[in-house]
Amino acid sequence: MTTKRTKKSTTKKLSKKVANKYAAVSINEVDRFSAEAIKLIPTTDALRNYANKEDSVEQRWEATMDGKAIGLVTIEYPHVHGHEYLENTKYIQVIVSPKARGHGIGDKLLKTAIEEASNPPKHWAGFTNHSEGFKHLAKKYGIRDSDDLKFDENDPHWNKDGTFDEDGYNKKLYGWD
Repeated sequence: MTTKRTKKSTTKKLSKKVANKYAAVSINEVDRFSAEAIKLIPTTDALRNYANKEDSVEQRWEATMDGKAIGLVTIEYPHVHGHEYLENTKYIQVIVSPKARGHGIGDKLLKTAIEEASNPPKHWAGFTNHSEGFKHLAKKYGIRDSDDLKFDENDPHWNKDGTFDEDGYNKKLYGWD
């Protein structure tokens, strides 16, 4: 019995050391992501193409540890995803290095972005199907999945039956009467 207890306490000590390693993470708002942060984005992800474009991303934060990027979060304009009509919604995406996952980095990034957003929307949306970890965080912070963006009674571009009012949207966008 004594041997088993020793093993368990050693395991606990090791996991505390790993957790403490990530306590030194700093999260800073940046004008542009570092080249290292961009490398965290999978090459198949469209975010890689527009992460540093001014007309696509409203704000960016980068998580670093020992001077190296380990995560990033963006607040994006809806038009990037073809949802210009969602006036009360902004997209938020978070990416954490696979080695740093499971230590609260994504949570810290999302919390920072939501609390420090210069122009917070009524609704947040994201691609919650990317990972189980993000699904959990999306639920915690009230982020809706981008595929579930539907009728919002406060958005003038939606009809009462939940269909999109394309004429109303075009009138506002192009100034048509």
